[in-house]
Amino acid sequence: MPGESWSRIKYGDLYIESYELGRDLDVILQPDETFYALGMEAELYFVSKRRPPSGVISSIALLPGPFQERLSERLLADLKRNPPEMFVITKRYYGQLPVLDWASSNYVMFPGISDRENFTLAFHRDGRIVKQLNETGNNP
Repeated sequence: MPGESWSRIKYGDLYIESYELGRDLDVILQPDETFYALGMEAELYFVSKRRPPSGVISSIALLPGPFQERLSERLLADLKRNPPEMFVITKRYYGQLPVLDWASSNYVMFPGISDRENFTLAFHRDGRIVKQLNETGNNP
């Protein structure tokens, strides 16, 4: 059985969509732009050929537990120091995490552009993509 068929049977479309999104991110983002993936789909970085802006690359480390506070602080410091152009949020991990409070005040979503089946895309308020979308009349 082909890998894509097996993945669809076992996990639904999550990893197939993740692979496609990774390819899209490589096209959407400029070579010097980054994104942060809030979820457990680290393959987004590999497929998009991008480095994560923080060493905290799995949201599981941000859930309640012994490392939550320390890793949340580290992630926020990394993101504040070098804000990524885009946030990619896996819908099934969307919850009340400190990083989402920061992201909600610095990132914006665009109807019809931000929503995917398994992911939500949020763009930096002062970033290139938001400026381009606003110039074309795609206001959030």
